[in-house]
Amino acid sequence: MTTPGNGFSDVAVDTDIVIQISDSALGVDNSTISVTVEQQVDPDPPANVTGSVATSGDSASYVVTFTPSGPFENLADVTVTVDASDNADPAHAASGIFTFTTTDGETVDTTTDTDGDGITDFIENTVLHTSADLKTLFVRPW
Repeated sequence: MTTPGNGFSDVAVDTDIVIQISDSALGVDNSTISVTVEQQVDPDPPANVTGSVATSGDSASYVVTFTPSGPFENLADVTVTVDASDNADPAHAASGIFTFTTTDGETVDTTTDTDGDGITDFIENTVLHTSADLKTLFVRPW
């Protein structure tokens, strides 16, 4: 399990990355867990993302949280690589990669209803056209 999920888009730039690492047989060796995060915004090459890693749980199932030192870039393609080994002797190593894309950084107010008609300004201005005289909703053609 990962949050955000693999392939997600429009992920908030201030999101933490949460990864569950499990091994029900011999357990995960906590000391072998590593998380590498890179972000790329075209046309720049990928850049490492610094941050802190916190681990909770036990050897059967750890939850690893990566908190970036600062927000991701807008419209960044983020690649997360996770490595870990189990408690076997010799250890069995595993690696996983997942990606997501951050939002464009624009925030949209979806709650304000300036005219008090029960339809938010966002809906009126982007999805619907409201006739004040008739209070009839018309779908705005795109």
